[in-house]
This record gives sequence, structure tokens and C-alpha cells, in this order.
Amino acid sequence: FDSMVKARKQDILSCMEDGTEGAIVLVGTLDDIDKPIVAFVRLAEAIVMPNTIEVSLPVRFIFILLTPSDNMNMDHHEIGRSFCTLMSNPAFHNVAYRVEEKQELLHAINEFLDDSVVLPPGDWDRKHILPINEIMEMRQRRKARKGQNDGDGGGDGGGPGDDGGDDKDKGPPKRNPMQRTSVPFGGLIDDIKNRYPQFLSDFKDGLNSQCLAATIFIYFAALSGAIAFGGIMGTKTENDIGISETLIMTCICGVIFALFSGCPLIIIGTTGPVLLYDEALFEFCRNTLPKQFLYWRVWVGIWTFIISLVVAGFQGSTLVRFFTKFTKDIFAGLVSLLFIYEALRKLFKIFQAHPLMGSVDYCNHYSSLAPCIKSLDDWNSTGTSTEDPPPLCGDNPEHQGP
Repeated sequence: FDSMVKARKQDILSCMEDGTEGAIVLVGTLDDIDKPIVAFVRLAEAIVMPNTIEVSLPVRFIFILLTPSDNMNMDHHEIGRSFCTLMSNPAFHNVAYRVEEKQELLHAINEFLDDSVVLPPGDWDRKHILPINEIMEMRQRRKARKGQNDGDGGGDGGGPGDDGGDDKDKGPPKRNPMQRTSVPFGGLIDDIKNRYPQFLSDFKDGLNSQCLAATIFIYFAALSGAIAFGGIMGTKTENDIGISETLIMTCICGVIFALFSGCPLIIIGTTGPVLLYDEALFEFCRNTLPKQFLYWRVWVGIWTFIISLVVAGFQGSTLVRFFTKFTKDIFAGLVSLLFIYEALRKLFKIFQAHPLMGSVDYCNHYSSLAPCIKSLDDWNSTGTSTEDPPPLCGDNPEHQGP
């Protein structure tokens, strides 16, 4: 492994020119600050800092960014990635070597953005993207137009009017969903206010071929899960809840959930934990209150709705910030162990009802099986299907084994 790492480092160094210097970008969040803290350091001489860069390069620039942890408008990872992209641009890092004031650095960033072609997120086909020669021509026209504007006195000039294009970002900042509001159901009300303006577009944006393919896939995924778990549920509950009930409720809940623009990460329909819970509840009702399973199941749903309403009123979802992946892993491990136990228990019952017999046991039972085999052969030799076949050895009292 060490040899592979060294070979990779040598490959990276071989692609660099002599005298190449590196930059370190450090980003993070703090709970004790309200505004971002940024520091951009240019060293007088590049020095080697071990264990800071993947390859051994002298470090000339250090960029440090700390953002408030409760500010959802700032993604420190994305800002750090963007600055790394800036430092890899020759025009920008040439400016960084001789910059003296903050305005010069901001002007260099604007120059980089003016020469950049940004594609919005999506599944882009190469044939829909402009060829590289057209992109270069577009850049040349943009530079010529910018030079003409500068000659007319209409350039940016670094004046206070530069921020005019950012008016849309001057609105109220997004509320951190991990913090409680001062009113009951404040989080729910805030979600409704944010989602209601886009309610109609949720349906309009789905009218394209890509969404149609995803819709068909999700339909069959939900249908197969409902049929599979519905069949198992019917076996466990003696058909009190079967495939038909599972399909109907999955359809109704899915439609209602979609109309109210619910969170798409929530699974709609029967899952493994629900199956295990209903099985345990059915066993309890069969042993304690026979024929009362469906009534219990209705009251379980009513109390689940009440508890969910209370949790939403007190904004209990904000407590999720204290959870870790350990909680999810424990729950997933419990469900897996329960299903493994069910499979092993069923295999044990099958082998207990039909145990494996050695050759000696088969030989001991051959004398009792011989009359039955002879009568079956005689019936097959007649070549007619009007008569019923002879009874099996276990059904014929004259051919009972020891």
C-alpha cells in the first residue's frame, strides 16, 4: 500500500512545473460566532509543512474560514472547495501573489466569475453543451464588451454599486430548522410558508420525460414492496391485514402525503419494523383478546397521530441534532437480527416436522413401504385416470409403519 501511495505522489509531482507552491484551505464551523471569520495569509517565503498537503510542496498561501454553525446560508465545505478552484486558476493566483488590499482580491474573483461558464445542476448531454470554440468566442466577446464599457466609464470600478446584483440575497436569512421557534407548531407553519409558493411548480416541473421514468420506477418499487409485505402480513395475521389492505392504504397515504408536499425521504407503506410490530401485536391479541386485533390496530394508529401532533407542536424534530448514526445502526441491526431469527426458527420447525433420516432408518421402513409402492405401481400400470390413486402409506391403516 505504501508503494502505491508513493507512486501516486510521484505521478502528481511529475505533472507539476518546477517551483510550484501549494495552498492550504482550512474550513469549519463554530457555535460561538454570528458572522463568518475569514483569513487569507500569504507567506513571505514558501515553507514546507509536513502532513498538510498530499504531496510534499512548499506552502505559500493559507486560507482559513469559520462560519456560524446555525447559519444555513453558508456551506463552509462549498466555500472552501470554491476557493481551491480559484487558487488553481493561473490568472487568480498570479493576482494573489501581488495583491495588497482586499478590494484587489475581490476584483480578481469577479474577473474569474466573468470568464466562467456555469452549468446548473442536472443530467446534461454533451450534444446540448456548446463546443469549446464557441465558448472561447463567447469569452472573447464578453471581454471586448467589458473593455468597451470600461472605456465609456460604465465599468464596475469597485464602487459601492457592485452589490446591486445581490439584492435577492439581502432578504431575510433562512431559519435554521434545528432551532425551536417561539410559537407552537412554529416549524410546521414555517415549512408551509416556504413550500406553498412552490406548490404548483411541484406538479408542473414533473411533466417531463425524466420525471415520468422516475415515476414508473417508484410505482413498481412501491407496488412490489406492498405485495411482498402484504403477503407476509396476511400470513402473520391470518389475513386480517393482507395484500389488498396494504395496497389500498399505501395508495391512499401516498396520495395524501404527496398533496401535502411531505418530506420525500419518508417511506410510505409497510416496512420490516411495521411487519414485526404487527406480528407481535397479533400474537398478543390472539392470546389475550381474541378477535380484537383490528380494533387494537385502529387505536394504535389514533394514538400515533396524537403523539405525532404533540411532537410537532413542541417541535421535537429539533432534537434530531443530538442523534448519531449509532441510533440508526442499532435499529437496523435489531430489524436484521429479528428477520434472521424468524428465518432460522422456520427452518427449525421444518426440520422438526420432517427430520432427516439416515440410510439405516430408511432400510428399517422399507418393509412397511413395499406394499404401498406395489399398489401404486399397479394403479399406474392400468393407464386410467377414472379411479382415485391408492392412499398413501400414512393414510392406509394396513400399511402403517412401526
